[in-house]
Amino acid sequence: MTIVVPSSTQFVPDGTNLAQNIVWRSSVPIAATIRAFFASAQQAPGFPGVDFDLNINNAATGAIVFQRNSFWSETNVTYTQVVTAAFVPNFGLEGGGEPAGTHQGTVFGFQLEVILTDTAFGVTDRQVLTDVERKLDKKPHQLVTIHSGVNSNRRITLQPGVTAVGWFLVDIPVSARVTTGLPPYYFNLGFVTPVTPQGHTNSTRIKFQSQLLDLPPDTTAIELTMTTGLVLDLSEYFVPFG
Repeated sequence: MTIVVPSSTQFVPDGTNLAQNIVWRSSVPIAATIRAFFASAQQAPGFPGVDFDLNINNAATGAIVFQRNSFWSETNVTYTQVVTAAFVPNFGLEGGGEPAGTHQGTVFGFQLEVILTDTAFGVTDRQVLTDVERKLDKKPHQLVTIHSGVNSNRRITLQPGVTAVGWFLVDIPVSARVTTGLPPYYFNLGFVTPVTPQGHTNSTRIKFQSQLLDLPPDTTAIELTMTTGLVLDLSEYFVPFG
């Protein structure tokens, strides 16, 4: 057994306005087993559709070869599929069902495994290990939304699937102390604190003109403590895999 996608939080796009989230792609031999697992799921606000799909597509044609229809209310789900034909599979997540474009959200604790029938280490195994290595190199952050003109202490509930936030300082109090090094380091501007279902995590200082913060898994919101006179634009990001 090889874990090709380690336990992670995955964004489930609506599949109509946003393409499916391809989390893995690789050649596998006939009779290999692909096994997916997720701990829980959450539909996005404003998307009333109750279900989503776990898809195994033909990478060459885009056609769906295998599919599991899943529901946001499900927990601790395991989906096992044996490869019965020679093709290069994509494993993707997307909103499913009708009306189209109304199904979007997040799955938590998602993991993908490949089980090969041949115990010898061969070309296919090397390819799988190469794919695992490539998974460590994530794609660039993709913008989800921007909060402009944030100027006071507040909590911001994040969009489903967000894995990082960034900010740009628009107005800086004239009293702020700053170093002359690179990048300029600002003191006493405030803090950003991630919030998870289990509680608050470590705060990060607001210290650079432009700053990016990767969030702990399962972060659902952030809380800002800001000094008077500070104004910033805050962006939400997610990082797709595959």
